[in-house]
Amino acid sequence: MTEAIQPSTALMVSSNTSVSECVRKMREHQVGSLLIMSYAHPGELVGIFTERDLLKWIDEIQHGGHWEKPVAHLMSRPVKTLPMDQLEQAAEIMLEGHFRHLPVTSSESSKAVIGIVSMRDLLANAVRQKKKSRSSTKKVQSPLLWLTSNHANEDLRSVLSLGGKLEVVRAEFSADLRPENLPETSLFLLDLDGVSPAIWANFLKSLNQAPRHRPALVFFDPHQHDPTHVEVLQKLSIPGKIEAFAKPLQLIRFLDRLRELSQS
Repeated sequence: MTEAIQPSTALMVSSNTSVSECVRKMREHQVGSLLIMSYAHPGELVGIFTERDLLKWIDEIQHGGHWEKPVAHLMSRPVKTLPMDQLEQAAEIMLEGHFRHLPVTSSESSKAVIGIVSMRDLLANAVRQKKKSRSSTKKVQSPLLWLTSNHANEDLRSVLSLGGKLEVVRAEFSADLRPENLPETSLFLLDLDGVSPAIWANFLKSLNQAPRHRPALVFFDPHQHDPTHVEVLQKLSIPGKIEAFAKPLQLIRFLDRLRELSQS
């Protein structure tokens, strides 16, 4: 997952810079390495001074008088570099060579340093890629099961799908329909028009008796149903479990509720 790695800005000093000044710069800029450029030939990379070098030579620095000597005495050399167009190999090269910092050049033939890749950069990139992968992984959405009569308007499917965001599976509302025999869905959509009251009432009773089930949104035309049947439907309705909507639908309210339940 190194395709998105970009070199960090490299901090450079001349090879005659004192060790004390190098340490000060590293602390000030909060970096773990300095690229050492030739004093005699400016622009030429001759070494690298890192936190590891500082620890390696700590006795010489503290007791051997190296604190004010040029960093050229303690820097690591030669320095492995990596062309910009081969950045995908950075992790492999750094692991194999036990490098924590890898200078990057503009091309394979060029010695001009344009940045540096550190182990911290690799780790940060890995975290970014993981977050990106996690956010781009779409949650599998169970379909909405639309139970309706055989004369239902298919144009309604596009409305119920919330503009294509949800999959709507249509099934026939029949006498032998039982909630436990239905496929896993995010919720039920029940169109009662054209369905025998005995059929939908038994189904809703079974739905209420089920220990666990997805919510059901019921919609119906009051003019197609006896008032006593509408009263039965209202008694069977339980907020969050079975919710009834009379036609003509208050479409915005209905679709908002559909969206809420499908995302829960």
